[in-house]
Amino acid sequence: MYWRVEYIILIVLSTTIDYNIAKRLSKLNNPRVRKNLLLISIASNLTLLLTFKYLDFIITSINGIFSTHIAEIGLILPVGISFYTFQTMSYTIDVFNKRFKAVKDLSQFSLFVCFFPQLVAGPIERSKKLIPQLRSFEAITWNNFRRGSRLILYGLFKKVVIADRLAYFVDLVFDSPQEYAGFQVAIAIVFFAFQIYCDFSGYSDIAIGVARIFGVRLTLNFNKPYLSSSVTEFWRRWHITLSTWFRDYVYIPLGGNKRGYKRSSINLLITFAVSGLWHGANWTFIIWGVYHGVIVFLERLGSKYINISTNKVIMQVFTFIVVCIGWVFFRANSYDDIVTIFSNLLYFDPNTLSIDMFQYSNRPEFLLSFAFIGLLVLEEIYIKKFILLFRVRYKHLKHIYLIILFLFILFFGIRNEEQFIYFQF
Repeated sequence: MYWRVEYIILIVLSTTIDYNIAKRLSKLNNPRVRKNLLLISIASNLTLLLTFKYLDFIITSINGIFSTHIAEIGLILPVGISFYTFQTMSYTIDVFNKRFKAVKDLSQFSLFVCFFPQLVAGPIERSKKLIPQLRSFEAITWNNFRRGSRLILYGLFKKVVIADRLAYFVDLVFDSPQEYAGFQVAIAIVFFAFQIYCDFSGYSDIAIGVARIFGVRLTLNFNKPYLSSSVTEFWRRWHITLSTWFRDYVYIPLGGNKRGYKRSSINLLITFAVSGLWHGANWTFIIWGVYHGVIVFLERLGSKYINISTNKVIMQVFTFIVVCIGWVFFRANSYDDIVTIFSNLLYFDPNTLSIDMFQYSNRPEFLLSFAFIGLLVLEEIYIKKFILLFRVRYKHLKHIYLIILFLFILFFGIRNEEQFIYFQF
């Protein structure tokens, strides 16, 4: 409301509709009436999402295909609408399927929808996990405060030290792709892979940490996705709450893998296409979703007919490259930019292979970017071993890790007020 007072109506509508429909569903046994009520809930939430997020996209697509001149509406995307509509829809669907009992107290359900740490960009929580915790908050304890603060610090480190530093070089290339080629493009793609990971997982860490201070345990949203040995595994580790949402509420209702191989493949592609569209009102996001759907389909096909034993590290590197190719579709501003980036990527000029390969770049910042990516990779691989070592042998050193993070944020954090990437979705 501080940003846009009138947009509070949308979250009030979504909350009120789903609260009342769920209460009705819990009291009714007539299958037809219950199904109609569920359709009203889904339709109302999707109408809000369609109107405010996709209406202009639909208009521009119609204008492009049919050469019409329909004026765009120009609605501003409301904060968090992609997340809270999905969260309330999943609640109603779970009540319909009798997986969860309808909440009687409107204030409890409103808190479930509006719980501030994860309202804007997730994690997308399920009712059966979050609502019981919101019914009775724990007293704030030192243990929860310590664990929550650790996650907040780590999230801030990933955001302001790594993601915002990489954003400068990524924006140079992706906003003017015709001016860069070869190693410049390759490095920008890799930088974006780490930028979006550190940006979004950093937000998730902060959200989970803030909730933990209040004694609320949110769902892990990222689990070292770039250590995956396949794209299928990548999607089990990346934006976990959204991936499982699409699995449970789109892929399985479409039939999942129970209606034969061909049908399951179609369901898979539809789910990934919808997932791509969820991320943004642009054909580039749909292409990105379909790209991942095709890769997962090919992996399934390969595992069905081919049995190849390959070194895990090789598969991790190969998977990272495949995911990085997909990030081009995600980050590019248009289809023309996608073509330009890939064509320029294939042009390798040895003269561009230097630490001054980016025009107007700051050499120390460029080198620091590589250094912090290296630290991140080491942390992802070895942190559990270090924590175990500190607990067993060096208990007095357990706070050094947090002190180092704090100093990195203090002295190397980028202060440019760069927004979190997923706020735009």
